[in-house]
Parts: sequence; C-alpha cells; structure tokens
Amino acid sequence: MYIDINCDDPCRYDLRCRYPKDGTPHNRLASLLSSGNERYRQTIAGIEEYRSFFDEIREVTPDPIEPCWNNLFFSSADAISLGYFLARSNPAHFLEVGSGYSTKFAFRTISRYKLDTKIISVDPSPRADIDNLCHQFHRSRLEESNLELFSCLKAGDVLLVDNSHRCLQNSDANVFFTEVLPAVDPGVLIGIHDVLLPWDYPDEWINRLYNEHYLLAIYLLFSNAYEIVLPVFFCKQLGYFDRFEDRASNFCTQMRMGGCCFWFKKL
Repeated sequence: MYIDINCDDPCRYDLRCRYPKDGTPHNRLASLLSSGNERYRQTIAGIEEYRSFFDEIREVTPDPIEPCWNNLFFSSADAISLGYFLARSNPAHFLEVGSGYSTKFAFRTISRYKLDTKIISVDPSPRADIDNLCHQFHRSRLEESNLELFSCLKAGDVLLVDNSHRCLQNSDANVFFTEVLPAVDPGVLIGIHDVLLPWDYPDEWINRLYNEHYLLAIYLLFSNAYEIVLPVFFCKQLGYFDRFEDRASNFCTQMRMGGCCFWFKKL
C-alpha cells in the first residue's frame, strides 16, 4: 500500500508489514523481550491462582455493567492480566486512558476482591456506559486534559493506555509518550494496548495507520530504565498462555482469542 504525503510531494511510503507475526521478528527487540521469559512464566503461573474468579465471568451477558469474554475490544489474555495485577497488588489507583470493557473487568475484580482501588477514566466517548463504575472520570481527549491528574499515580498503582495509537501533532499518543510517560513515578505498572512487539502491526491494520508501538520500541531499545513485566502478545506466541486452554469453559474457549497488552514499569 502506498500513501502520498500530499498531492505535491513525490515522496511515498511503502506501507507493509516489515516483521510479520509468522516471520522473523525485529532481532534486537526479540532478544530484549526473550531475556524476561522466566519472569513472564512466573507471572502467568501466578494468574492461575485466580482461575476460579475468571471462570465466573460469562462468555456473553445482557448486563451492561458486567464484563464478558466475547467482546471485540479487550481480549481474554489482556483481561486476565489486568485482573491479576489489580487483585494481587490492590493499588490505590487504576487510571485508564481509553475505557469500556477494560473498565468492566477492573470494576468486577475490585468488587470481587473488595479492593480499595479507585478507577479514574480518561476518555471523551467510552464504548460502554461505565461512568457509574468510576470514582472519577474525565470525558475529554488526553491532549485536552489537565495532565496533573496523573500525579496521583505512585509506586504500585496501575496505568492502562488504549487510545488512538497514532503519534501525530498534538495527538494523544504523542502527549502520552512525550509528556505523561517521562513524568510517571517509578514503580507504576503501565500497560499499553495493541502492542505486537517484536513483530509489526499486521497487514490488515495498515489502514488504521497505527504507529504507537514504534515509540515504545525506541524507549526500550535506547534505555534500560524500564522493566518489561508481561508482553502479552509475545507470550501468546510462545504458548505461555496455553495452560488456560485445557478444559471446556467460557473462559478457556475465549482464551484462544488472544491479547496484545504490553505491561512494563519504570525503574
């Protein structure tokens, strides 16, 4: 696919998958992510302790505030990783940029384990009616929000980012990577959705013009200030989540749908 910058510019981009999932990944990124394989396996083994809770969630549900596995926005491996991190650490705050099914899974986890966690949502138009599930919500774009709201995040808190995935002038991804992330306190667990590293975005996503995970790749390649906690897509490709597909249940069936949340911490 070729994209013209504008009608007067002869420069054109050949947009295609440089590192396809079924091909050779980016070598340096693959080596970097592989160095944490044992840590990822231990984390996924810890998720196993909460399996009975995940089995309670239905494949589909008519209840508008309940999460379900069969949804198009927040895959099973992403949901169980979020639920695990919240249930295990009982953070003071769960702040998400982009809301909907992730909010439902978070609220269900907080309610089930009677956590003290406060949900803060930043999203101009969530895909679900979740305002009543939040302790605080900001119905504005990230780039239009008061970024002081991130100052509440301290070590042990959880930040999940699922926005436009496009780094452009004054875009949410641009603001996150250049203004929010550098200021986040060490020890905050950060998840970025739709990250497929060390592979590329797939060809079928080309028209979406996503480029956010390239910024994350640059952070990881040129700095040792971050610990990779759980790269869900990478672990799915290695089969680390296969342990959840060993019996017939709504949860196990939907686990085959995948996941692409990249969890890391600033050291």
